[in-house]
Amino acid sequence: MRQELSDAIEDYLSLRKSQDYSKRTLANERTVLKRFLSVNGNLWVHQISEVHAVRHFEKASQTRSSGALQLDHTVLGQFFTWARQTRRMPQDARPLAMMRRPKARKRERMRLSPSQFPVLLDIASEIGARERAIVATLLYTLARDQEIANIRIADVSLETGYIRTQVTKSYTEDMMPICSELDAELRTWLSQYAATVGHLHPHYYLLPRRRSVGLVKAERGLIVGHNWAYVPEAKIGRLGRVVGNVLERYGWEMVDPVSGRRNMEGAHTIRRSGARALFDRLVDGGYDRSLRIVQSMLHHASLAQTEHYIGITADQRSRDDILRGQIMFPVDNENVLQLSV
Repeated sequence: MRQELSDAIEDYLSLRKSQDYSKRTLANERTVLKRFLSVNGNLWVHQISEVHAVRHFEKASQTRSSGALQLDHTVLGQFFTWARQTRRMPQDARPLAMMRRPKARKRERMRLSPSQFPVLLDIASEIGARERAIVATLLYTLARDQEIANIRIADVSLETGYIRTQVTKSYTEDMMPICSELDAELRTWLSQYAATVGHLHPHYYLLPRRRSVGLVKAERGLIVGHNWAYVPEAKIGRLGRVVGNVLERYGWEMVDPVSGRRNMEGAHTIRRSGARALFDRLVDGGYDRSLRIVQSMLHHASLAQTEHYIGITADQRSRDDILRGQIMFPVDNENVLQLSV
């Protein structure tokens, strides 16, 4: 089957969309494939070779990190496999055969400590009541930003102590426990929310979008801000950006000092910090299944994924507790035989 690359890309993405992949996954795949098309031109799919793959990665490596190059390698590999299976590409074609999968540098991601949580919540309050509720809900459920954005009033039951979340990665529901801190935060927010919009209907979003209803002007007509109104039936967009603004006010480093690029800090910073704090608390409390409990909160598919996310394994934690600040090789001087010279 002879087909130009641009048409093949659209066919492939249409197939992926029909298989119910997330919007983020589809967007990433489109970006990678369109970049491959831009670098190599609209060639025939059956003509794609190692030369084109090398050209793509040489160009991409100039601006993309090793982690991002891993994504390129994965997406192109899946696309080429599909092309072979659909006979758009010869069965023996292996454009990535000589391309070693890029190795991503594993760096320690920054996390907030539990002592910093109250300060972060207070800073969020300075921006608005909704912003504090967003940070609190992220911190005490460890849910993803889109999962938080999807929560409606009907999903929250303060009486039973549960909040229903739609897990975006697995397309499942989970009734997450509401801890005492989150209970207090939600009661405060819901009171303020109702005072602003009136009766809270079940279909209203818990953390709604807002819109400007006028400018705030200082002396001489200088614009200093907006008056905002909540739109309870509209889902908040770019929740991660809201959290990023809170972190920036806190003084969190949002730009990589080496590359000059903006760090991927935001909702995941809160989620990662809360997950590590919970793990440490459970270990200190003597819970044998500490890592599995954190895994269930994060909705990760494997313990290895959770260990990578929180930046430590259970064995590393045990190692640190045993050795940090302690004598590594104690010596019993009474059993030491002194040899004469």
